[in-house]
Amino acid sequence: MRGVGYTLLKWAHATRPDALTLIFNLSLFLGIHPWKDVTVVVLNKPNRPDYSQAKAYCPISLLECAGKLMEKIVAKWINVDLAAHHLLPMTQFRS
Repeated sequence: MRGVGYTLLKWAHATRPDALTLIFNLSLFLGIHPWKDVTVVVLNKPNRPDYSQAKAYCPISLLECAGKLMEKIVAKWINVDLAAHHLLPMTQFRS
């Protein structure tokens, strides 16, 4: 699913909701994250006096949409379990 955007993922889910679920569940069961590859883009930081220095640049990682979607689903599962079983003390949060 390399290069697949959110629009295509929404369309695929609307057409066959069980297909994406099967792919994600198999991926988790097998312990494989097929969308772990990233594209790194290096941006110039504004108003830097010397662009020959490495600190004058800011690298950002562009992840695959399918990978981000799977990570969001897993994070939501973990958060639900943490809340249901009171596994994270309130002192972990800043008010």
